[in-house]
Amino acid sequence: MGVRLDSLQGHGSKMSFTKAAEIVKETIGLRQRMPLLWPKLLWTILPIGRKSAKAITVIRSYSMQVTQLLLGSGTQSINR
Repeated sequence: MGVRLDSLQGHGSKMSFTKAAEIVKETIGLRQRMPLLWPKLLWTILPIGRKSAKAITVIRSYSMQVTQLLLGSGTQSINR
């Protein structure tokens, strides 16, 4: 039983899992180093915060798809 994410392939305008994970990693590091970015209100207003939120949404959707596949069936490929 396994799942192939096709995470390294580009899917047009959609963000891949790998790119989303990289964005989240970078924004977490940036936010840790800059206390001015800690307030949630400021973070959601700034473009970097919106980009991070979009990347987190992509990661969550992949996670949900993997969970559904593993609970429902065997080896399949997830194409977005």
